[in-house]
Amino acid sequence: EECQVTAFKNGRKLWDYTCRNDEPTELDGAAYVTTADNIVYVMDGFHLTALDAENGQKLWQNTEYGFGESAHAFDRERKILYVSGYYGPNLLGFDKSGKLVLNADDSEHYWPAIMMHNPEDNSLDLFYEGDMVTQRYHLGK
Repeated sequence: EECQVTAFKNGRKLWDYTCRNDEPTELDGAAYVTTADNIVYVMDGFHLTALDAENGQKLWQNTEYGFGESAHAFDRERKILYVSGYYGPNLLGFDKSGKLVLNADDSEHYWPAIMMHNPEDNSLDLFYEGDMVTQRYHLGK
């Protein structure tokens, strides 16, 4: 299946972008993630992709790691998007240029349902479905 992302401003359509799901699995590889600092983040063919919010132009796409529709959090101060890589690594952070700034590949941060950034101590709270286990991951200063 595909995911269509459409941007509007003041009720006027600005652009469309179609995310593809090339190899369907139990995860959805085509999804809207979030919008932050004039960048629209999407999963396109299991790859994290950044689009310019004004014109829909692709700014960058990470093809090194695979992502399904996943938990995410955005650090507004440091301009970092944190995502869960369902097929490993399990916790990644990308700055707005697409540079990898965090790669936490361990089984403790596996498939969170919800992820929240805490700016007070620069940590991530990871919430899991089922038994609702919560973990805190400290990112440092």
